[in-house]
Amino acid sequence: MERISRPALHMEIAEQVARRSTCFRANVGAIITLNHRTISYGYNGPPSGDEHCKGNKCELKEDGGCVRSVHAEINAIHFANTHLDDLHPDDHLDLYCTYSPCPYCAMEITDFSLKFSRYFFRHRYRDERGLIKVSEHMPCYRVTPSGYIIEEVTNRIVTEREIYET
Repeated sequence: MERISRPALHMEIAEQVARRSTCFRANVGAIITLNHRTISYGYNGPPSGDEHCKGNKCELKEDGGCVRSVHAEINAIHFANTHLDDLHPDDHLDLYCTYSPCPYCAMEITDFSLKFSRYFFRHRYRDERGLIKVSEHMPCYRVTPSGYIIEEVTNRIVTEREIYET
């Protein structure tokens, strides 16, 4: 049996995390890894302590997003930010998300005080401006359900070895 790649493994974990979401429109999961180990995760939904979504009656913003939803990436980043104090310069922080980022999340990802080494996603978000912004700051990869890893800028299939040697 062939061994699953780290990006495929972490993306499958993000998919499972997405199952915790209570959103009726989209279930999104994110995980942050430090040197290939999961250190934080988040999923989209109302702020902690608020009522769960009650169906397909979301109050939407002009751009189509939910007014009260906290995005998966933001939940994962905020938790990680409070628990990471002493990172070594050789440490690698990677973010895996089931969807590419919206423009707001892209700003948070690129401005995060702890700099990410790489960004991985599975599905494209409806507004690609966020993915374009993130790809200007770090390598971005799409991980397909069958385990292919596609480098976003070149649209080339890459190997796990190629990713971690950069």
